[in-house]
Amino acid sequence: VPAAGAVRIEVYDVGGRLVRTLLDRSLPAGTQEVRWDGRDDRGQAVGPGVYWGRVTVDHVTTAVPIV
Repeated sequence: VPAAGAVRIEVYDVGGRLVRTLLDRSLPAGTQEVRWDGRDDRGQAVGPGVYWGRVTVDHVTTAVPIV
């Protein structure tokens, strides 16, 4: 995180459906680590495949594949 501020990290399936919100809060500047346990917001394990991580830091969004 380049500067302290609001950070939101979400996981989406290839169909664009939100699977899980991993983080939605303010964080200090610096390196952060967030792990996904392969479960959705209801606690159910999701199937194998490619998912997309959507990281939003102060209104700037980046998408990264999660394999």
